[in-house]
Amino acid sequence: MSSAGRGAKSKAPQHPQDIFALGSKSTVVVSRDSEKRNIHKPSTSGVERKRESSGFGSQPPSKRSRIGSPAETVGGASLDVEPVDLVPNVLQALDTHNSDKLLGLLTGSIRLLKSQRSKADIILCMSLLYLTKIRPNMFAHETVTQSLCTLLKREQGAAFKNKGNPLIFVLACNMLYAGHKDSSNWPDTFIKVYIEDALNERWWVDCSWCKCFVENIVTAFNTKQPPSHLIPSDNTLGTMSPSGSGSPLLGSADDDNETDLEYTISPRYTSSYETVEAMVLEAIKEQIQRRTAPDTIGKGFLKLLSATCGFPEIRMIAASRLEAWLHSGKLWRAAQELLAYVCANAAAAGPSAARDHEVLAQLARMRLKTKPLQAAYQACLR
Repeated sequence: MSSAGRGAKSKAPQHPQDIFALGSKSTVVVSRDSEKRNIHKPSTSGVERKRESSGFGSQPPSKRSRIGSPAETVGGASLDVEPVDLVPNVLQALDTHNSDKLLGLLTGSIRLLKSQRSKADIILCMSLLYLTKIRPNMFAHETVTQSLCTLLKREQGAAFKNKGNPLIFVLACNMLYAGHKDSSNWPDTFIKVYIEDALNERWWVDCSWCKCFVENIVTAFNTKQPPSHLIPSDNTLGTMSPSGSGSPLLGSADDDNETDLEYTISPRYTSSYETVEAMVLEAIKEQIQRRTAPDTIGKGFLKLLSATCGFPEIRMIAASRLEAWLHSGKLWRAAQELLAYVCANAAAAGPSAARDHEVLAQLARMRLKTKPLQAAYQACLR
């Protein structure tokens, strides 16, 4: 019996209630407990993971590597992050001066937003807006700027053929404006995406909530606004503006009443005038070569010509074709608007005076058939 009792006691240290733990065996017990905890960690619930990842400085190394270690973000690679985790992780990256992780989080969130074009996650949108408000300079980084511009580009494919999501465009435009509002030298990429949208669906170019971004871009064209009474008042042009679109540069008065936004307009491309002019002319000439017949020209093309009439070559191109466009059943209103812009920007003196004299000569040779067009024509020439 005594030997059996001693045999039973040899197994006693395995039970938690036994307090007679030997050194060697107690070490084994502790190591097993730690192993159990390590095995249990990856199986924590999603709520627990989110709670742990929301801490700024208390995350264990395993959690930091899940979001993305510096080795994973070299070269600006995007990082996957849950929308609810975006703000705390960005703030943590700022606190630790981890620029690679910060860049990866921002580009990753923009990539996620791009995948949600049909229905954007509201938490993701609000998180990006909050970060834009507290740290707008983060969105001036070249890589982040390029990522945001992908949201403004035309998406190929049937799923996005008819309509874009206004929220995505509004968010991208306002983030880009916030990031670059203090800069006087804006990227040429903004001109490219503007031209692309202006020639096609005009999803955000005509949107009142994107005016802070658009009206700073069009300063690159040095286009003068004609008197309002020369602009057709019918609000049938445009697609996305809440009350239709007005002029190609400033929108309509109704838009101003509905969207009272505070923003600053200043020249953004003073040092790259020739570059911008070359980009615009290339796009315009390509469209003319592809669409020679007046019926194949769209209203967006004429509105782009109006917005870029600050360039003498654009005025020459417009004046040589205005007569046909004014007599087109679907283009006459946009053509009348273009006529007003051409006349408002033609200069009697200065470097472009010689070409503008030719522009006015071409306009004088036009023969308009209807009295309303003749009246509009005479008003513009005055």
